[in-house]
Amino acid sequence: MLKFKLGEKIIDFEEESVEEEKSFSKHTEKELTDYKIEIRLQGAENRDWFEESIKNNLYKLDNNEDIIAKYKGQVISSSSSSQSDLYNYTIKLFEKENLNIEKLIIGDLELEPYEYGEEYNSTIQQDEYLQIDVKSEVGYSEFMKLYTSESKYFKVFRKGINENPVDMRFGKVIWSDLEDTEKIKIDFRLVEKVYDDNTENSLGFNQPEVNHLIEKTAYKNKVFDILINHLIDEDILSKAKLEEFKEEAQEAMPDEAFKFVEVNDIDRY
Repeated sequence: MLKFKLGEKIIDFEEESVEEEKSFSKHTEKELTDYKIEIRLQGAENRDWFEESIKNNLYKLDNNEDIIAKYKGQVISSSSSSQSDLYNYTIKLFEKENLNIEKLIIGDLELEPYEYGEEYNSTIQQDEYLQIDVKSEVGYSEFMKLYTSESKYFKVFRKGINENPVDMRFGKVIWSDLEDTEKIKIDFRLVEKVYDDNTENSLGFNQPEVNHLIEKTAYKNKVFDILINHLIDEDILSKAKLEEFKEEAQEAMPDEAFKFVEVNDIDRY
């Protein structure tokens, strides 16, 4: 007999109504136990309770009614009889893992995230790719060394989840300052290289914002060039001084660009 907690109720399932299925986790590569179960309920009140409760997590219990595993339920099929007020369901229960990250290693950078989540999505070509969302504290210069490096992809290790490395790149990044420290709070997404290997995925990405940004940048660059040429023609600015300004600006570029993704507090954004 299997014992599950569904909502506030504990339900015992007879073995003859349960079909056990084995699967392997995409995240940890460990074996998982799923179930296919036949359920019969009497009355509209029980029907309504069940259909609402199955949307939430279920918990497998041992004989002492202690939780030993977490599951997500899905109704596969249902039927009813108006004459007898019976409701029949076939459901699938999928075991859910607790993904407890110990350390996240990106290239040479080691993080201990205070928030972590990962999921597998599919590209247009149905190739699966890993996506990771992270919140962590990190030294500013330590993160910038990695973030501004010439490498686009990094070996990512998820210690505590899976020891195998995955080639990934940065996606969305925002950050906020930690006062009186040299650290920042960083909120970022990592995307597996498989996603980029399918070029169609980038079509329409961040449009029309990107086109508008390109147009405005091109316009302002042209105005800036006209202004610089005018200052040189009028002997207000020398070409040598202009080159000094350009070198100074180039050195400051990584930090200045990073300011565009700064927010007051990533945990309130």
